Amino acid sequence: MMNFSSIIAISRESNNAIITKYIPIALAEQFNLKILLGLIVNTLSSFWVAIFHYLCTKNILVTITIFFELILINLIGEKIKLLIDLKRPQLNWNTEYTMMKQNTNVMYELFYTFLISLILFVISKIFTISILFLAIIIITLIITNTLISRYIRKKEYLIFGKIY
Repeated sequence: MMNFSSIIAISRESNNAIITKYIPIALAEQFNLKILLGLIVNTLSSFWVAIFHYLCTKNILVTITIFFELILINLIGEKIKLLIDLKRPQLNWNTEYTMMKQNTNVMYELFYTFLISLILFVISKIFTISILFLAIIIITLIITNTLISRYIRKKEYLIFGKIY
């Protein structure tokens, strides 16, 4: 949640964001490149959480499953954050400080994090068996990631429409 690189990926480019239109790389690929920094930073955090979990439980299978789930949640989160920034880019600013202070997109990231936490909590109360809970989460995350990726590929010009 504390990684703001994707939620301001377009906004921090200011009026230079229009250059993406002329780069000879598909917009869906540019999208994936813009979330890369956030993925790397959050993967490091996920790694440390998985190590801590393993040290507490000594269960390697569950730890690997949790690490995989954290990576999927991270991937979905970074995509959603960039989609939010593409929907509401803050392109007119004089200093980066102004851009961050006036950018309300960061608030959406906090709501997203709260929503994901709430969903995980509710699912954990429904499925009390941990292996079943982990399986349901993995299936849900894979389906969600696939749907978001498909949406990005099919609607790339619509998604990037605000920066043209």
